[in-house]
Amino acid sequence: MSIYSEMVEPYLGLLTEEEPLVVDYPCERLLSAKNAWYSALIKNGLGGLFSIRMRPREGQLVIEPLALKRKPASSDAEPLVKREVRRTLIRFVEGGTNINELMKTIDLGDVPRKLVEEVARELGWRGESENAGDKNTIDTSNNK
Repeated sequence: MSIYSEMVEPYLGLLTEEEPLVVDYPCERLLSAKNAWYSALIKNGLGGLFSIRMRPREGQLVIEPLALKRKPASSDAEPLVKREVRRTLIRFVEGGTNINELMKTIDLGDVPRKLVEEVARELGWRGESENAGDKNTIDTSNNK
């Protein structure tokens, strides 16, 4: 019987992206089980979606979805996101990018477009309306 079929296969179907999977193994086989899990995740195209931690004292492996780790711990995360959006917009404009062109094409992944526009307006962008004028710069003097 292979390590994979003995230590991974019975539990692979229990893996979800909502909660960690904790599996008990004999302590002397914990490292082998961890390596088998890494191989199984990669083979199944899940390599970048989960982390694997060992709990040697308890004889456990914890296979945890990385999505859980990425979620903000509290609502305090929004000011941090706004600060990073501000820095990103300022870097683009200081590098010579026209703010109006930037706002037409920018995509910051999980950051809502509304938040990006809010930060741009705080920096002096007038919006995408026709009467926004020729202002193609933003105020970069107040780098927070």
